[in-house]
Amino acid sequence: DMPEDKGSIRDSLDRLDRNMYIVRRYEDGEDWSRENFYQAIDVPEFDGNPVDELVRRFVRAYGPVPAMAVRMSTGLSPYEVDDALDRLNVERITVGETAAEMVIMPEELEPLRSFRPGDEQWSVVSLYDPTAQSRWADTNARFGDSWVFPVLRDGMVVGGVEKWDAGGCVDVRAIDLDEPSYLPHALKALEQLLSFQASQGLDMVRIKEVLGTPADDVQGEAARALQDAGYVRMEGMWTRGGIDRQFSKQDLMRYAMRRSGLLPKEAYPNVMEGVKRTGGFRGDPAAFARCRVKVPLKRLVEQGLLYSVTGLPEQLMYTTMQHASLFRDAKGRELSDDAKAMVRMLERNLPMSRRAFFERSVLGPSRTQEVLREMNKATVVAYGRNNRITLVPSSGRTVREARLEHLRLLFRNFGVFTAENLSRFLRMEVPMKELRSLLTELTDEGFLAKGFLEKGGDAVHWVLKEDLGTLDRKVGDRELVLYQFDNMSHYLYDEVREKCGGMGSLVMRGPEIIGCFRSKHSGKDLTLIDLQGGKEAKAVVKDFVSDLGWTVREKTSREIPDWEIQEFLGKVMGEED
Repeated sequence: DMPEDKGSIRDSLDRLDRNMYIVRRYEDGEDWSRENFYQAIDVPEFDGNPVDELVRRFVRAYGPVPAMAVRMSTGLSPYEVDDALDRLNVERITVGETAAEMVIMPEELEPLRSFRPGDEQWSVVSLYDPTAQSRWADTNARFGDSWVFPVLRDGMVVGGVEKWDAGGCVDVRAIDLDEPSYLPHALKALEQLLSFQASQGLDMVRIKEVLGTPADDVQGEAARALQDAGYVRMEGMWTRGGIDRQFSKQDLMRYAMRRSGLLPKEAYPNVMEGVKRTGGFRGDPAAFARCRVKVPLKRLVEQGLLYSVTGLPEQLMYTTMQHASLFRDAKGRELSDDAKAMVRMLERNLPMSRRAFFERSVLGPSRTQEVLREMNKATVVAYGRNNRITLVPSSGRTVREARLEHLRLLFRNFGVFTAENLSRFLRMEVPMKELRSLLTELTDEGFLAKGFLEKGGDAVHWVLKEDLGTLDRKVGDRELVLYQFDNMSHYLYDEVREKCGGMGSLVMRGPEIIGCFRSKHSGKDLTLIDLQGGKEAKAVVKDFVSDLGWTVREKTSREIPDWEIQEFLGKVMGEED
């Protein structure tokens, strides 16, 4: 019987995995966050002694190697390895100044004796590479527990590279060498490793420190060596790959606002044109901030021009049926059997009121409510005039095609994203690994370009390639409120959290934040909870409320004096004299 305890199941799977009764299925790459999928393995018995064959193959491929390297690579015990080496009649030789004992296959001894070294051989390898394992003690003495890639000169450790895969690029945090003159050789040796990384999609490199010197302070021969290797000096790092320019944070924010229709010259002529370009608005504040002719969104719904849906990212918005279909296919969610039954009912009775939907359902009120929530989240249904439920048809795209098209829409609206900000903006709807794959495809087709675009930052940004020449173009600014239910507020999540301490609205003058507030909205009443900013910010908020036809209600609260609090606590806790 299958044990109920997860720990027991995990231990059993681990034993079966180690003994190769099951294997983990390859999932197009390895990362720490992915799930493990196991499958049974059925292979014919090996004809021969498997231990001897494993040891022979390793020594044949990497010899001369120390016996310890054989043990570390194969996982066999020292006794099993020594017995296998004896049965294979390997030759034991001494290597190097330290006279380290190593083993080599007998037939390779004569070629080794006749070998004549040529030019110096430089390499940068993993600590797990067999060529580095004989130098493990040397590497550990130099760098301790740091995760470094040893720099080898004719097999001798002459330095190390601290390298990580981070944020869609290769992050070289430090290059340490015994002699500064070794840097050109080390950079050339690093190329083979970087070529492998590029094959995995990490084709951009950033170097933070060279020979103990921060990147900004690297001068002289070291700087020339980096330039000769194709690196470009940027603020706080040397980089290779992608756009070789950087822009201020304000320039990037102004560009995103310009792309989003928030600056005067880029405003949309009317709400329907705004919906067509942006994919939809979350409410009147977002629409009125971008459109010259202002019409309430609910009026357009009642006229049959727009629908209310749960879009992508997963939040209520007003959009066209065409965009709703795109959101549905981009989510690509598999519906439950109950939801599929309700879809068939809707296909026969479109459109229908919420009351009729529940009355005709055979699932009962509770299950019907759950199914309707599932269909809303999957953007399978939309709400039109009189709040009637209608089915959202498929756009005919595959999930990947729909996601690519949705990303194109987002970049046309905002212009620039990091992969992390884009994933958060989509509320993790698309796994990060797939998201990076989609960004790579859009880059390869020439729609996007990428680089370390922000001055003072080290994150990789993707940007519309057609706008590379106009990213820092100066345009007229305006004062406005980015309401909390505006996708630009969601885009500027970090700024909102910093200014408001959580969810809130920003008061802007172009890309400059001049105030913020938290609020509650009910009908046409807006209750301001915490308005920060001077008279200018208050004036902008006043105009914002006036445009929407709302009324501001100040939050009233009576401050309770300390003596009254103490008296109350004394009564509650029985400590009153």
